[in-house]
Amino acid sequence: MGVFAGSGNPVGGSNPSGVGQGLNIVGTNPKHGYAYSGAVDVENAVTVLDFSTGNYYLIGHIEFSGNWANAGSNYVLFDVKFDDQIVLEIAERRDLGAGSDQPFNILIPPYTRVECVYAGVGASTLFTTVITGRVYD
Repeated sequence: MGVFAGSGNPVGGSNPSGVGQGLNIVGTNPKHGYAYSGAVDVENAVTVLDFSTGNYYLIGHIEFSGNWANAGSNYVLFDVKFDDQIVLEIAERRDLGAGSDQPFNILIPPYTRVECVYAGVGASTLFTTVITGRVYD
């Protein structure tokens, strides 16, 4: 499998999985991309995904989840940025009722820096962020 410019973590072999801040690309026809942050403590501000796309775009979904009970009455503040511009911003408290309509559809353009950031919940709690989708050259 080839390595794509700006693709983050090239994967292959018998276990093509990985967590971290990068975008992983698998397959040849069709290609798919995924980014799994792993469980991250969001008590303080933290960037959980940070990668740049190359000569391709991704159409897919993004979602986040975690231990809402530990967040208590604190808001979970979550931003998705493209080239330092906020394109999705969520402020959510599950103790107030139902959460947001996830997953969110996302189209990530070519040559774009993508950052997923939690602004800090104020209570120690683990959250995960996942982007999955189809990659088009």
